Amino acid sequence: MRKIFFCFLLYAAPSFAQHTIEIKHKYYTMQFDTIQSAELLGYYIQTTAHSTAWPRMPRTGRFSKFTNDPLLAGKVLANDKTYRDWNKKNPQRARDRGHINPFTAFDFAEDAALESMYFSNTCPQAKYFNEHQWQRVEQYVLKLSRGTKTEAPIDSIHVWTGVLINNEHPKKMNDVFEPDYYWKVICYKKDGLPVTEAWLGLNDDSNRDTNPGSIRTDVEKIREMVCRYYPGLVLGF
Repeated sequence: MRKIFFCFLLYAAPSFAQHTIEIKHKYYTMQFDTIQSAELLGYYIQTTAHSTAWPRMPRTGRFSKFTNDPLLAGKVLANDKTYRDWNKKNPQRARDRGHINPFTAFDFAEDAALESMYFSNTCPQAKYFNEHQWQRVEQYVLKLSRGTKTEAPIDSIHVWTGVLINNEHPKKMNDVFEPDYYWKVICYKKDGLPVTEAWLGLNDDSNRDTNPGSIRTDVEKIREMVCRYYPGLVLGF
């Protein structure tokens, strides 16, 4: 199912020569840019076993605290103080620690949940967008893997998810790069046939839409957008 897609663009775009390294955690893989100190792309497989496991790890106590990624020591600028100070000074532009690979996809086990709570797995995300429209996109993937009364669960959903950061005209939360967009691509098989779905969400306070259907798009659009921002980034879809 996985295909390698490499971008070659000849026109001007908000791109740069990214310095990307691959970090393989136990439950997900990330492409991390060491200059922007940001995870550009995350990949994991959403299984039915993981989405239906019980009990779930609660988002309380140690599972509510972000920590430094042991595989990226010294490379991440954002921390709790960064967000706290920014939100205190800019309450109208409050930013969440927006997951790239969502906590709810990894709360089936202690080590998986803690692994999703690395600062390296976050970027500044507009609060309303994160807690409404984007959250519903993430819930959709989980619901798909769990099934409903009328729909059988979909197992082994391949999930690629990432951000688009404009290096030439960046938005910043102090020294931390802020994405223009969050995006997600999922691939799976239904009734023996391949299915691909994609979303591209504007990471801005002006985005007050709660409907995930409003940001549905096709995979070619995602490829085009990623190529504009990161011409050298290798995609797996």
